[in-house]
Amino acid sequence: PALVEQFRPLFAACDATLEALATALAGREGGAAASRLVTSLVREERMRHDAHLKVQVTRQHKSVAGAPDEEEAAEARAALEGAEATEMGYVETIRELLEELTAEAADCED
Repeated sequence: PALVEQFRPLFAACDATLEALATALAGREGGAAASRLVTSLVREERMRHDAHLKVQVTRQHKSVAGAPDEEEAAEARAALEGAEATEMGYVETIRELLEELTAEAADCED
């Protein structure tokens, strides 16, 4: 969809910035752990983004399908719930990584 394409350059810029940060951290004394966390964060955010697109597409298919019979409606709901659960799994992993990264930053300041 056009809206997805509109945001691709923004996500690519964020990815590039985070990858540059991971590289810079890897080159610093004691920065290897933080670098790995940033790299993991980039990977998880990419997967979350893909999962979010799947949620949006699934939601769109569900809404334009018309008046499906009961079985089709149940399948559409199940597909949407599954896609949303997958996305939320990535969100939770990202939160955990951000907490670890915050702790790592605090350790570096000490």
